[in-house]
Amino acid sequence: MRALLLTLIAGAGALHPGSPRAQEPQDATAAGSPPAVELLHLANEGFLIRAGEDAVLIDGFLERPYVGYAALSADALELLAAAEAPFDSIDMALASHVHADHFQAGPACAFLNASPETLFASSEDVVAALGKECAPLAADSARVRTVLPQPGEAELLRQGELSVEVLRLSHGTGRFAGIQNLGHLLTIGGLRLLHVGDAAMDPAHFAPYDLASRELDVALVPYWYFQSGPGRRIVREHFHADTLVACHIPPAELDAVVAHLALEFPEVIVFRESLEARRIERASPAADAR
Repeated sequence: MRALLLTLIAGAGALHPGSPRAQEPQDATAAGSPPAVELLHLANEGFLIRAGEDAVLIDGFLERPYVGYAALSADALELLAAAEAPFDSIDMALASHVHADHFQAGPACAFLNASPETLFASSEDVVAALGKECAPLAADSARVRTVLPQPGEAELLRQGELSVEVLRLSHGTGRFAGIQNLGHLLTIGGLRLLHVGDAAMDPAHFAPYDLASRELDVALVPYWYFQSGPGRRIVREHFHADTLVACHIPPAELDAVVAHLALEFPEVIVFRESLEARRIERASPAADAR
Protein backbone atom coordinates (compact mmCIF):
# COMPACT_ATOMS: atom_id res chain seq x y z
CA MET A 1 0.00 0.00 0.00
CA ARG A 2 1.06 3.57 -0.54
CA ALA A 3 2.40 5.06 2.65
CA LEU A 4 0.58 8.02 4.12
CA LEU A 5 1.33 10.55 6.81
CA LEU A 6 -1.48 11.58 9.13
CA THR A 7 -1.31 14.68 11.32
CA LEU A 8 -3.63 15.76 14.11
CA ILE A 9 -4.49 19.38 13.35
CA ALA A 10 -7.10 20.24 15.95
CA GLY A 11 -9.31 18.63 18.54
CA ALA A 12 -8.74 16.04 21.20
CA GLY A 13 -7.27 12.57 21.07
CA ALA A 14 -3.94 11.13 20.08
CA LEU A 15 -3.47 8.63 17.29
CA HIS A 16 -4.03 5.02 18.25
CA PRO A 17 -0.95 2.78 18.34
CA GLY A 18 -0.33 1.38 14.91
CA SER A 19 -1.83 4.38 13.11
CA PRO A 20 0.15 6.21 10.41
CA ARG A 21 2.93 8.25 11.94
CA ALA A 22 2.06 11.72 13.21
CA GLN A 23 4.15 14.42 11.56
CA GLU A 24 4.40 18.17 11.45
CA PRO A 25 2.49 19.62 8.48
CA GLN A 26 4.59 19.89 5.36
CA ASP A 27 4.25 22.22 2.39
CA ALA A 28 3.54 19.53 -0.17
CA THR A 29 2.48 22.04 -2.82
CA ALA A 30 5.83 23.84 -2.68
CA ALA A 31 7.59 20.52 -3.25
CA GLY A 32 5.52 19.88 -6.39
CA SER A 33 3.38 17.17 -4.76
CA PRO A 34 -0.40 17.22 -4.45
CA PRO A 35 -1.63 19.22 -1.44
CA ALA A 36 -2.37 17.41 1.78
CA VAL A 37 -5.94 16.34 2.31
CA GLU A 38 -7.64 17.66 5.44
CA LEU A 39 -10.54 15.74 6.98
CA LEU A 40 -12.79 17.88 9.17
CA HIS A 41 -15.27 15.78 11.11
CA LEU A 42 -18.70 17.35 11.53
CA ALA A 43 -21.06 14.78 13.10
CA ASN A 44 -22.10 11.18 12.43
CA GLU A 45 -20.79 10.48 8.91
CA GLY A 46 -20.46 14.17 8.08
CA PHE A 47 -17.08 15.35 6.81
CA LEU A 48 -15.60 18.35 5.07
CA ILE A 49 -12.74 17.15 2.87
CA ARG A 50 -10.35 19.77 1.54
CA ALA A 51 -7.15 19.69 -0.51
CA GLY A 52 -5.70 22.98 -1.68
CA GLU A 53 -8.47 24.79 -3.54
CA ASP A 54 -10.70 21.72 -3.81
CA ALA A 55 -13.32 20.93 -1.17
CA VAL A 56 -16.19 18.45 -0.75
CA LEU A 57 -18.85 18.43 1.96
CA ILE A 58 -20.62 15.13 2.57
CA ASP A 59 -23.48 14.29 4.95
CA GLY A 60 -22.86 17.55 6.78
CA PHE A 61 -26.24 19.30 6.82
CA LEU A 62 -27.20 18.42 10.40
CA GLU A 63 -29.19 20.98 12.36
CA ARG A 64 -30.98 18.77 14.92
CA PRO A 65 -29.93 15.60 16.76
CA TYR A 66 -31.75 12.52 15.52
CA VAL A 67 -32.43 9.24 17.38
CA GLY A 68 -29.30 9.51 19.51
CA TYR A 69 -27.03 10.84 16.79
CA ALA A 70 -25.34 14.23 16.89
CA ALA A 71 -25.79 17.50 15.02
CA LEU A 72 -23.61 20.53 14.43
CA SER A 73 -23.24 23.11 17.17
CA ALA A 74 -25.09 26.41 16.92
CA ASP A 75 -21.83 28.21 16.11
CA ALA A 76 -20.95 25.75 13.34
CA LEU A 77 -24.46 25.98 11.89
CA GLU A 78 -24.17 29.76 11.74
CA LEU A 79 -20.93 29.48 9.78
CA LEU A 80 -22.43 26.82 7.51
CA ALA A 81 -25.52 28.91 6.76
CA ALA A 82 -23.32 31.85 5.77
CA ALA A 83 -20.79 29.69 3.84
CA GLU A 84 -18.03 31.14 6.00
CA ALA A 85 -14.80 29.38 6.96
CA PRO A 86 -14.38 26.50 7.27
CA PHE A 87 -17.43 26.11 5.00
CA ASP A 88 -16.25 28.55 2.33
CA SER A 89 -15.24 27.76 -1.26
CA ILE A 90 -16.80 24.29 -1.32
CA ASP A 91 -16.99 22.84 -4.82
CA MET A 92 -19.37 19.98 -4.20
CA ALA A 93 -21.85 19.00 -1.48
CA LEU A 94 -23.09 15.42 -1.31
CA ALA A 95 -25.57 13.42 0.74
CA SER A 96 -25.55 9.65 1.02
CA HIS A 97 -29.27 9.31 1.78
CA VAL A 98 -32.34 11.00 3.14
CA HIS A 99 -32.24 9.93 6.80
CA ALA A 100 -32.00 12.90 9.16
CA ASP A 101 -28.72 11.78 10.73
CA HIS A 102 -27.19 12.33 7.26
CA PHE A 103 -29.23 15.09 5.62
CA GLN A 104 -31.57 17.85 6.75
CA ALA A 105 -33.04 20.17 4.14
CA GLY A 106 -33.08 23.40 6.17
CA PRO A 107 -29.32 23.85 6.60
CA ALA A 108 -28.74 22.51 3.09
CA CYS A 109 -30.99 25.19 1.62
CA ALA A 110 -29.36 27.96 3.66
CA PHE A 111 -25.85 26.88 2.71
CA LEU A 112 -26.54 26.44 -1.01
CA ASN A 113 -28.17 29.88 -1.19
CA ALA A 114 -25.08 31.37 0.45
CA SER A 115 -22.64 29.38 -1.73
CA PRO A 116 -23.85 29.74 -5.33
CA GLU A 117 -20.76 28.06 -6.81
CA THR A 118 -21.35 24.78 -4.96
CA LEU A 119 -22.81 21.82 -6.85
CA PHE A 120 -25.18 19.66 -4.77
CA ALA A 121 -25.71 16.07 -5.85
CA SER A 122 -27.69 13.25 -4.28
CA SER A 123 -30.48 10.73 -4.78
CA GLU A 124 -34.04 11.36 -5.93
CA ASP A 125 -35.24 11.10 -2.32
CA VAL A 126 -32.80 13.72 -1.05
CA VAL A 127 -33.42 16.14 -3.91
CA ALA A 128 -37.18 15.80 -3.32
CA ALA A 129 -36.67 16.61 0.37
CA LEU A 130 -34.59 19.64 -0.57
CA GLY A 131 -37.36 20.76 -2.93
CA LYS A 132 -39.87 20.88 -0.09
CA GLU A 133 -37.63 23.40 1.69
CA CYS A 134 -36.49 25.49 -1.28
CA ALA A 135 -38.21 24.49 -4.51
CA PRO A 136 -36.55 27.02 -6.87
CA LEU A 137 -33.09 25.90 -5.83
CA ALA A 138 -33.88 22.19 -6.17
CA ALA A 139 -35.30 22.81 -9.65
CA ASP A 140 -32.04 24.44 -10.83
CA SER A 141 -30.32 21.57 -12.64
CA ALA A 142 -27.10 23.60 -12.90
CA ARG A 143 -26.86 23.71 -9.09
CA VAL A 144 -28.65 20.56 -7.95
CA ARG A 145 -28.13 17.23 -9.65
CA THR A 146 -30.02 13.99 -9.11
CA VAL A 147 -27.70 10.97 -9.21
CA LEU A 148 -29.00 7.44 -8.80
CA PRO A 149 -27.04 4.71 -10.58
CA GLN A 150 -28.42 1.21 -10.73
CA PRO A 151 -27.20 -1.28 -8.09
CA GLY A 152 -23.67 -2.41 -8.98
CA GLU A 153 -23.17 0.54 -11.32
CA ALA A 154 -21.55 3.95 -10.81
CA GLU A 155 -21.94 7.48 -12.12
CA LEU A 156 -19.09 9.97 -12.39
CA LEU A 157 -19.42 13.55 -11.18
CA ARG A 158 -16.88 16.24 -12.05
CA GLN A 159 -16.55 19.76 -10.70
CA GLY A 160 -13.33 21.55 -11.62
CA GLU A 161 -10.42 19.28 -10.68
CA LEU A 162 -12.61 17.10 -8.49
CA SER A 163 -14.01 13.76 -9.53
CA VAL A 164 -16.45 11.63 -7.54
CA GLU A 165 -17.73 8.18 -8.44
CA VAL A 166 -21.22 7.72 -7.04
CA LEU A 167 -21.94 4.10 -6.10
CA ARG A 168 -25.32 2.50 -5.40
CA LEU A 169 -24.98 0.58 -2.13
CA SER A 170 -28.04 -1.01 -0.53
CA HIS A 171 -29.20 0.32 2.83
CA GLY A 172 -30.51 -3.14 3.72
CA THR A 173 -33.66 -5.21 3.65
CA GLY A 174 -37.13 -4.90 5.17
CA ARG A 175 -37.97 -1.31 6.07
CA PHE A 176 -34.58 -0.17 4.76
CA ALA A 177 -34.91 -1.79 1.35
CA GLY A 178 -36.43 1.29 -0.28
CA ILE A 179 -33.86 3.77 1.03
CA GLN A 180 -31.70 5.13 -1.77
CA ASN A 181 -28.21 4.93 -0.27
CA LEU A 182 -25.19 6.22 -2.15
CA GLY A 183 -21.52 5.55 -1.65
CA HIS A 184 -18.92 8.03 -2.85
CA LEU A 185 -15.38 7.40 -4.09
CA LEU A 186 -13.59 10.74 -4.13
CA THR A 187 -10.33 11.59 -5.85
CA ILE A 188 -8.92 14.71 -4.20
CA GLY A 189 -5.38 15.88 -3.51
CA GLY A 190 -4.07 12.81 -5.30
CA LEU A 191 -5.79 10.48 -2.80
CA ARG A 192 -8.83 8.19 -3.05
CA LEU A 193 -11.36 8.39 -0.21
CA LEU A 194 -14.37 6.11 0.19
CA HIS A 195 -17.57 7.07 2.02
CA VAL A 196 -20.25 4.36 2.12
CA GLY A 197 -23.17 6.06 3.85
CA ASP A 198 -25.24 3.45 5.68
CA ALA A 199 -24.40 0.64 3.28
CA ALA A 200 -25.67 -2.75 4.39
CA MET A 201 -23.00 -5.17 5.58
CA ASP A 202 -23.42 -7.51 2.62
CA PRO A 203 -20.22 -8.30 0.69
CA ALA A 204 -22.27 -9.00 -2.45
CA HIS A 205 -23.21 -5.32 -2.72
CA PHE A 206 -19.56 -4.25 -2.74
CA ALA A 207 -18.25 -6.96 -5.09
CA PRO A 208 -19.27 -5.27 -8.40
CA TYR A 209 -17.12 -2.22 -7.61
CA ASP A 210 -13.85 -4.16 -7.10
CA LEU A 211 -12.76 -1.67 -4.44
CA ALA A 212 -9.87 -3.87 -3.35
CA SER A 213 -8.07 -3.04 -6.60
CA ARG A 214 -8.70 0.71 -6.41
CA GLU A 215 -5.81 1.55 -4.04
CA LEU A 216 -7.97 3.32 -1.49
CA ASP A 217 -6.10 5.75 0.72
CA VAL A 218 -8.89 6.44 3.22
CA ALA A 219 -12.14 4.62 4.01
CA LEU A 220 -14.75 6.35 6.18
CA VAL A 221 -16.66 3.43 7.67
CA PRO A 222 -19.63 3.19 10.08
CA TYR A 223 -18.31 1.93 13.40
CA TRP A 224 -20.54 -1.16 13.43
CA TYR A 225 -18.48 -2.68 10.60
CA PHE A 226 -15.76 -3.26 13.19
CA GLN A 227 -17.96 -4.98 15.75
CA SER A 228 -18.78 -8.45 14.46
CA GLY A 229 -20.20 -10.37 11.54
CA PRO A 230 -19.79 -9.56 7.83
CA GLY A 231 -18.65 -5.96 8.40
CA ARG A 232 -15.16 -7.11 9.34
CA ARG A 233 -14.97 -9.25 6.22
CA ILE A 234 -15.97 -6.30 4.05
CA VAL A 235 -13.29 -4.08 5.59
CA ARG A 236 -10.68 -6.82 5.21
CA GLU A 237 -11.54 -8.03 1.72
CA HIS A 238 -12.99 -4.99 -0.06
CA PHE A 239 -11.55 -1.77 1.32
CA HIS A 240 -7.76 -2.31 1.65
CA ALA A 241 -7.37 1.34 2.69
CA ASP A 242 -4.17 2.75 4.18
CA THR A 243 -6.23 4.74 6.68
CA LEU A 244 -9.49 3.50 8.21
CA VAL A 245 -11.81 5.90 10.03
CA ALA A 246 -14.65 4.63 12.21
CA CYS A 247 -17.52 7.12 12.16
CA HIS A 248 -21.26 7.50 12.82
CA ILE A 249 -20.72 6.84 16.54
CA PRO A 250 -23.57 7.95 18.85
CA PRO A 251 -22.11 10.35 21.46
CA ALA A 252 -23.41 8.19 24.32
CA GLU A 253 -21.47 5.20 22.96
CA LEU A 254 -18.23 6.96 22.05
CA ASP A 255 -16.11 5.81 25.00
CA ALA A 256 -17.23 2.19 24.64
CA VAL A 257 -16.54 2.18 20.89
CA VAL A 258 -13.11 3.76 21.35
CA ALA A 259 -12.22 1.15 23.99
CA HIS A 260 -13.34 -1.70 21.69
CA LEU A 261 -11.35 -0.37 18.75
CA ALA A 262 -8.23 0.19 20.86
CA LEU A 263 -8.26 -3.51 21.74
CA GLU A 264 -9.23 -5.08 18.42
CA PHE A 265 -8.48 -2.46 15.73
CA PRO A 266 -5.85 -0.12 17.18
CA GLU A 267 -4.98 1.24 13.73
CA VAL A 268 -8.48 2.64 13.17
CA ILE A 269 -8.89 6.40 13.62
CA VAL A 270 -11.76 7.88 15.63
CA PHE A 271 -12.72 11.55 15.67
CA ARG A 272 -13.81 12.28 19.21
CA GLU A 273 -15.07 15.84 18.66
CA SER A 274 -17.03 17.81 16.12
CA LEU A 275 -14.76 20.05 14.03
CA GLU A 276 -11.73 17.91 14.89
CA ALA A 277 -9.44 17.83 11.87
CA ARG A 278 -6.70 15.55 10.62
CA ARG A 279 -4.36 15.98 7.70
CA ILE A 280 -3.43 13.14 5.40
CA GLU A 281 -0.65 13.36 2.88
CA ARG A 282 1.43 10.95 0.90
CA ALA A 283 4.71 10.08 2.53
CA SER A 284 8.01 11.01 0.91
CA PRO A 285 9.87 8.33 -1.07
CA ALA A 286 12.32 8.05 1.83
CA ALA A 287 9.47 7.30 4.21
CA ASP A 288 8.06 4.72 1.80
CA ALA A 289 11.37 2.90 1.86
CA ARG A 290 11.38 2.53 5.66
